[in-house]
Amino acid sequence: MVTAATVFRDYETDGVPSSDPHKPKKADIRQLLAGYEAVINAFLSDGGLIYTSKASLDADLAHGNHSSAWVIGDPVSANNGVYMKNGASGAGSWTRVADLPFSFIIASDAGAGTPNAIQATTSIPVSSSALIWTNIFEDNTASPVTISFNGGTPLTIKTNSGNDVTAGGLVAGMIVMGIVSGSTFRILNDQVSSAIVAAAEAAQAAAEAAAAAAQGVGVAVAVWDSGTTRTMIERARDTYCILDAPGSPDPTGNNDSTVGLLAMIAEGVRCEITKGDFVTLQPLLVKTPGQIIAGHGGGYGYSNFPNALKDYVGHSRIVAAGDAATKRVMTRRLMRSVVGDPNDAPMNAVLDVQADGVQINDLTVWLDCDYSDMSQSNLGANWDVGVVVGTRPGFKARNLQVLGYFRKYGLLFDVSDANGYPALLDYDGNPLDPSNPSLFNGGDGTTLFDPYIRGAKIGLGVVGGLNDADGNYLPFGGVLGADARGGSGFSDFNVFAGRLYGRDHHSGYRGADPNAVPLTQGGLLSEDDDDIYASLFIDGRCGNGGSTTHGIGCLRGMNFFNTRVSSMEKMRAYIRRADEVSFIGRAWSDTPTASPKNTAGATISSQDYVNSTYGHYTTHPTLTGHLHLDRATGGVAQTWVANRDRLTISNAQGNTQVTNLVIRRSANSVEIGDAGRVILADDVATSFPIPGGTQSCVVAIMTANGADATAPRGTFLVRSGAAPVALSMASTANITFTTGALANGAGTDGNVTISTHTDGKLYISNRAGASRTMTVQFLAPLMSLKGRWQVRCK
Repeated sequence: MVTAATVFRDYETDGVPSSDPHKPKKADIRQLLAGYEAVINAFLSDGGLIYTSKASLDADLAHGNHSSAWVIGDPVSANNGVYMKNGASGAGSWTRVADLPFSFIIASDAGAGTPNAIQATTSIPVSSSALIWTNIFEDNTASPVTISFNGGTPLTIKTNSGNDVTAGGLVAGMIVMGIVSGSTFRILNDQVSSAIVAAAEAAQAAAEAAAAAAQGVGVAVAVWDSGTTRTMIERARDTYCILDAPGSPDPTGNNDSTVGLLAMIAEGVRCEITKGDFVTLQPLLVKTPGQIIAGHGGGYGYSNFPNALKDYVGHSRIVAAGDAATKRVMTRRLMRSVVGDPNDAPMNAVLDVQADGVQINDLTVWLDCDYSDMSQSNLGANWDVGVVVGTRPGFKARNLQVLGYFRKYGLLFDVSDANGYPALLDYDGNPLDPSNPSLFNGGDGTTLFDPYIRGAKIGLGVVGGLNDADGNYLPFGGVLGADARGGSGFSDFNVFAGRLYGRDHHSGYRGADPNAVPLTQGGLLSEDDDDIYASLFIDGRCGNGGSTTHGIGCLRGMNFFNTRVSSMEKMRAYIRRADEVSFIGRAWSDTPTASPKNTAGATISSQDYVNSTYGHYTTHPTLTGHLHLDRATGGVAQTWVANRDRLTISNAQGNTQVTNLVIRRSANSVEIGDAGRVILADDVATSFPIPGGTQSCVVAIMTANGADATAPRGTFLVRSGAAPVALSMASTANITFTTGALANGAGTDGNVTISTHTDGKLYISNRAGASRTMTVQFLAPLMSLKGRWQVRCK
């Protein structure tokens, strides 16, 4: 049977909102109305019995079986309807069989209720079978809204789509039509469009609020010392931006940002330095293992000496300013064997890294300086070190730039601590790494990508303990025991595409002059830490059993790939207590184009390896282990590599004193066909191995400079071993041949002297009266055949 409840149901599947709203079919409506018409006709044919209450109907049974009657006006809404008589006249009962057959019922909202609880009245009872028409007296102000008819049970008003009416959805004077459906009054028309728009906007705002709440906006899920509320997303990234730090950090560099920088780094999370200049007046201690400090880019500028720093443009910079930075960086470089021996003097450093695995990326550490002041004493703010890493393995840096006249080092790797020594203290007097005071072990696994260091007294320093013989060491706060400083050394240290420079002051003056002029080995040996001005300095012992060819274990296993080492200072790369140090690929080590001045103001040549500069790569005669140069563009100045039997060179180029002539394939080996160029100042001697050590061979020599009369050239026979030989085959008159080792100043005055010795070496001494550039090549081996020498061709 078709009913109004089924024809005008809310949803396609009754009671299932997900089945979509139901659209009444005309055939069902016609069937429903036909039923109403049949009831009406039956009612009218029976005389039209009408009662005002069900009670009055039940009291009147004087009607025949199947008689019909209407109840209209009963205060109980459910009692109103169409009834049928069951039983004979005077007996039986009345049964409700249908709603009153009214298609439309007009209701009136006269304001008796409230804006959100409407009370309406009708002249006839309402039912679920009739469409009800009513006015709205006043705007609703909340949601949901209810309506009751004739004082009946309140019904929740639902829109055509089944939603509650929003605030403002019903406005005064509006007409709505609907049907009673259970406990709701379902209106056929919808709420006003302005309310729909308002509801949509409110929904949008609610969604945004929910998303913001999910991120922690306005929720104190992570608050730094500044009081800045952090979002959950930012907290998940563990990034602390300098602009969120306390103390009003100033990216313009006009105001001090020390408080903010200290607070940010102390959190131990990833730190972000935005574009700008952030000034610090105090050292910044990094003591959280694995912490990352990242900028937004180092900066740019590619001027040469003397304007490189003056013309540089920064991007993300920590600027070290002032002259009162506390000196808190402690090291154990000096040898101490008794209580009275001094400790290392404390230093200050802009970034003091005292934790394993720290990373610094895309950041410039800049020393404040007024470059308009051209005086040679103008070094800017008084800071010792740009970045120091204290005996900590696993440090990484990418695009780290340390620029300015730092008094000691630009970037310092301290390898002077040891396992078991009392822990060094942080700036509050607490032990570093209190959970394990024996972590201080070495600096293995350190890697630098694209570092740019310029202006410091020593650009890049890797330094350990000073001790040239095994012995006992007394750490401050500890007891005397075996010297274990730098126990794990500094192996696996790799530098890629670096740019390492020295002081190269913008005034054009050098920082210091050599201790002895002309340069002597004794003068080199007298150059201590305070005297050294260099782009790169490696020096220190370690307890890991490094090379002992020079008496002690030392720092070892360091590689520089395509790294420029350049300076106008008296040293470029000084490799002292170190072993297995390699320069691979382009390693430009020549001086800048402009000529520097010495400390007295006299113009000098930084390529003068007799009076001015200790060569491109400088080593110690007894403390340095093996040095390897592969395609080193600048070559090496032989005079200042004392132990050439520890030097491996391949494919070197440039104006050098030793190129690929010396030790290309293995220690102390040269083969037939090898050639090289030597530059010898007047009264200077040099030597290099003969193929096979004692092998006899033909040697050719040519001189690239000097008039014909003074340009030695020719071919000769040489043999070393127990019976050394040096004989001319075809040579100029100004070449003298002899045997025995030749020292500087040895040989015939006015000539070049060629000699062999029992040590397997060929000696050349230049006493021609001026510097000579000579090419030497081992042409062919010799063999003895029936007492006569024969050239053996390959």
